[in-house]
This record gives sequence, structure tokens and C-alpha cells, in this order.
Amino acid sequence: MTMRYTFLISLLIFSAVANTGWAQTAVAQVDAAERRENLKTCLSGQFPVLCKHQLLDATEKQQVDAAERRENLKTCLSGQFPVLCKHQLLNATEGQQVGASEQRENLKTCLSGQFPVLCKHQLLDATEKQQVEEAERRENLKTCLSGQFPVLCNHAMLNSSQESEIPAEPARVAVEVTSSPSPAEIEIDGRFVGSTRSVLGLIEGAHRIVITKPGFSPWSRTVDVAADSEVKIHADLQPAKQ
Repeated sequence: MTMRYTFLISLLIFSAVANTGWAQTAVAQVDAAERRENLKTCLSGQFPVLCKHQLLDATEKQQVDAAERRENLKTCLSGQFPVLCKHQLLNATEGQQVGASEQRENLKTCLSGQFPVLCKHQLLDATEKQQVEEAERRENLKTCLSGQFPVLCNHAMLNSSQESEIPAEPARVAVEVTSSPSPAEIEIDGRFVGSTRSVLGLIEGAHRIVITKPGFSPWSRTVDVAADSEVKIHADLQPAKQ
């Protein structure tokens, strides 16, 4: 009996040691695979934030640093996304090249005249500023003459002759919209404009008004808005049928 117990105990010890060795081997294999995949990601240089630099050895860190600098330089030299360029990674020569690229791309944006807020006017020389000012005035005049977005028209950029050509903004009538229960969503002519209670400025003419609220049937009416009128609209919403 004693020999049997001794044999069983020996067998259990051997099994435990074997399992421990297998587990260590498995962990080592997983660790090696993780390091290998991480190194691939890091060496691309495109996603530094995804690179686990703590898993790299000294040689790998040098290779990854070179890859990240190379990819950063590509981004910077495009000149299109200065905010994504890590200027601190550039040397003096690269800094000059990138500066020229950013100025070139900025000038393209400015000369379109469509997005003055995106134009870095401080990067323009005197001649470029004149060209950009003409472009911005031209695009502003187009916006003003369309009459579609009066709030976007910069009247300060118009001369007296141009100002006289701008279509007058149509008169608006105050329309009060309420509902029971409240709040409920308001759509006018297919556009969401707010929630009840609201006072809205509508131009003269007929407007389709729809008021909705979860759990209730939609309420809709066509309302004719006339100048110098006081318009109040109340929607008595009914529970939706189950």
C-alpha cells in the first residue's frame, strides 16, 4: 500500500511539473506572437499611438523611431493637415520644406475665397493678400446675390452698386407654436426647427407644420401666414392607438 501511495504521489508531482512547463511554453509562445505583431504595427510608422513601445528592444526602437519620422515627414510634406504634423520630429531642412508646403496649400485654400475662416492670412505676402481679398469678395458677392443664406452675406465687403443688387430679405412673421403635452418636436416644410413652446419667424405664404411626440399621433396642418398678422398655433396631441 505504501509503495502504491508513493507511486501516485510521484505521478501527481510529475504531472504538475509537466503542466507547469507546458503553461510556461504556451505563455512564451503567446508573448512572442504578441511582440511580433506589435513590431509589424510599429515598423509601419503610421500609427504610433497603437505601437506598444515598451515591448521593443533597443534595436527595434531605433528602427521604429526612423519609421515614425519617415511617415510623419510624408504627412507634413503634403501641407494639407498641419495639425497632424509633429513639427518637433523635423530637422532644420525638413522644417523649411514643410513650411513651404503648408504655405502652398494654405494659399490654395485662401484663393478659393470660399472659406475665409480656414485661410491663415498671416502666412500670405502682400501680393497674395490682395489676390485673396479679391477672391473672398467675389465669393461673398455670389453668396449675397443668391439670396438663399442672408446670414452668410457679409455686407461690409459690398460696394454701393453691389448692395443695390442684393435681393431684400423677405419679411418674416412671428408664429407661436405650442402643444399639449409639451415639449414636442416641430417640423416646418419638412425641416426640424425646434420644440414646443417656440416662437418662429416664417416668411409669408403657406407652410406645412407637423408636430410629433413619442407615444402620440402626429399633428399636422397647413397654415397660411400673412404679413402683419399674429399667428398662434396649438397642437392638442392624442395618444397613439395601440
